Amino acid sequence: MTSNPNAVASLVAGAACLGVQWLVQRYAHVALTGYWKTAVTGATITGTLYVGRDGLKGALGRLWNGPKKVWAGNTAAPKS
Repeated sequence: MTSNPNAVASLVAGAACLGVQWLVQRYAHVALTGYWKTAVTGATITGTLYVGRDGLKGALGRLWNGPKKVWAGNTAAPKS
């Protein structure tokens, strides 16, 4: 299973979708409609694939440094 990272990602995303829906129903006492279940599923899958192989630290680094790269452009390291 580890030779196919997409299979692991889909397993994690599916479990996370079920977990989020269960938490909402249990603690918010709200039954999600089909629309919101689809939205939760899509958001969870997108988040899981965004994190990907770099892990949570890499994903947070991309989020943190992304706006800076857009604003200032890619800056090359100074040559010594």
